Parts: sequence; structure tokens; C-alpha cells
Amino acid sequence: MIKLIITICLLILNISVIISQEAISHSDITFENIIELEGENLILEDIPLVPEALHIDDNSLLVLDIGGDNYFKVYSLSDFKLQGNYGPKGYGPGEIGYQPELSFFNEDTIEFFDFQKSSISRILIQETPPKVETIQVLHPDLIEAQQAIRLFNHLIAGSGSLYGNMYFFDTKTKTINFSPFLEITKTLPEQHINIFNEGEVTSTPDRKKIIYASRYFEHFDIFNYRGNKEYTYSNASLENQVFMKNSRIDYDNTNLYYSTTYATESHFYLLYLGGNSYNNLLNKIETNEFTCEIQQFSLTGSPKNCYIIDIPIKAFCVDEENNRIIGINPLSEGMPLVSFNMDKPN
Repeated sequence: MIKLIITICLLILNISVIISQEAISHSDITFENIIELEGENLILEDIPLVPEALHIDDNSLLVLDIGGDNYFKVYSLSDFKLQGNYGPKGYGPGEIGYQPELSFFNEDTIEFFDFQKSSISRILIQETPPKVETIQVLHPDLIEAQQAIRLFNHLIAGSGSLYGNMYFFDTKTKTINFSPFLEITKTLPEQHINIFNEGEVTSTPDRKKIIYASRYFEHFDIFNYRGNKEYTYSNASLENQVFMKNSRIDYDNTNLYYSTTYATESHFYLLYLGGNSYNNLLNKIETNEFTCEIQQFSLTGSPKNCYIIDIPIKAFCVDEENNRIIGINPLSEGMPLVSFNMDKPN
């Protein structure tokens, strides 16, 4: 039941991850460049879509679609024509019961966290017919996990545990190591500490680095595939943070910082919410006072560019080979995907 409630809350928070341009002043990070980008709608074959997540590999775009009969659609990056539908919805053999959490994609494989089975599963898309198969069931102590990614070796990493903001599960020894909760959260109600430490997690394409970005604090970490922390940025503060109201978590008024992480071979990107609460975001939508901010960092944590985009998005991926950002516009039903040319600033 707790897992279901958390999942619903995550979906609610993902409805409109939109920020005001003022939000850039909330960050004390100094970027090399601040660049404004104009977006263009993408016209895809086989729509309508209800997209929730995106991933790119070489010449293909993967869309996690919660609106169709299958969860995954693969499109060509050159002309956005549909290449395949995968992952049938349902509760029978070879079907996916709950909305999956995408963790890895290449030309041969789609990997995802299966909430229903508490496992990492995959689809070998070159097989005929492609089928859903379980790779690894998580340890029972990770029943609250919200994300799970296979790393370069035999570790599985993710967030959403009861014992730390990140977990590293060794599939050979069946042991788990946890990165500690943020120190600042230890003064908060103990029964909710794991929720206050929730974050977004992504790995590089080679699965050798993994990035954790906090949802409720201005904080992110870089880990290697052994689970060792290599870099931390933290400007975490409880100032103006709400969290609780009448002994319950006040999701509507709790300040949000990072949503959606994405990593390439040379950078990682964060969608920055600037300490706006969910209610603030809704107000800015109604008054048309919003833009989105995507922050780019090197894989050692050095800030590079800050992209201010003119169309709101709730998730994105980055095609560095063609210098573009592709995002999901939650306010558009007909053409929900947009593209931003990183070579052509506004």
C-alpha cells in the first residue's frame, strides 16, 4: 500500500515539471553559458501518445507510452517513423502489469524496473517475437525501491529504499550497501525520511557512472559502478521547506528541486525546478510565467551549460550527436514531443 501511494505521488509530481525563469537565481552554480532555446513540435508516426519517459540510442528514440496497448515504442531518429511496439500491458505471462521505470536502451535491448515483480526485466527487441523476461529479482529489503539500474558489473543501483538515498545490490553475494540519507533530513520525522530522500537516478550508456539528484533538496551525487561516491554537490537547506502539514506530508507545498536526470557518454543533464512547490508551478502555468531549465554537467560534476527552453517539459533525453534535446510537453495532447536545437540558441 505504501509503495502504491508513493508511486501515485510521483506520477502527480511529474504532471507538470515547469519552472519560472526566476528559478536560475536559486542556484549558486556558475555555468559557462546560459543559453535560451526555442522548441519545435515533433510529428511522429503512430500517434496519439501519452509519453512518460524517453531514451536515445544511436539512431533510435524509445518512448515509454502509457496510453497504448504496449508500453514501449521505438522510432527512427532520422524521420520519426515507428520501428516497433514492445511490452504488452497486462498481468499474464510475458506482460507488464504496472507502469515500468525505464533504465536502459540500445538497439538490441530495453531494460526496465518492473514494480509488479520487484525485478529488472528486459525485452530483446531483435528476437521474433520479442518477449518480456525477468533478469534479476531484487532483495526483499528493497521492497520500497522506486528505481533499479544494472551497472557495469554485477551491481544493481537505485533509489527509494528504507535505509539510504541510494542502494547498491550485489547480485552475486546478495548483499546491499546503502549511501546514507542526507544529513539535513535526519531532523525530520523518522518514518518519512526515505520519502524526503527520494530522487531521480540515471546511468551513463556504459553503465559505469550513476547520478542521483534529490527531488526535495538542491543536491546531487555521482557514483562509479562499484558504488563509490566520486562527487557531491550540495546546497541543501530546510529554509522555506514545508514537508509536513497536520502530521501528513504536504506534497502540494513542499519545494521541488530536481526532476528527470539523463546521461550521455560525456555529460549528465538535470531538469531543475528551482525550489518551486507543486502549487507554485500550477500558478505559473495559469499565469503563463514559466520556462524550463536544463542544467548540463561533465561526468566529474563540472557545470557546463544551462539551457532555458521556451516550452514546458516533464521529461527529456539528449541527442548529443545531433545537438538536440527532445522533451515531453505535458500541455500538448496532439503533439506531445518537442525538439530543441542546441546549435541554434534564441
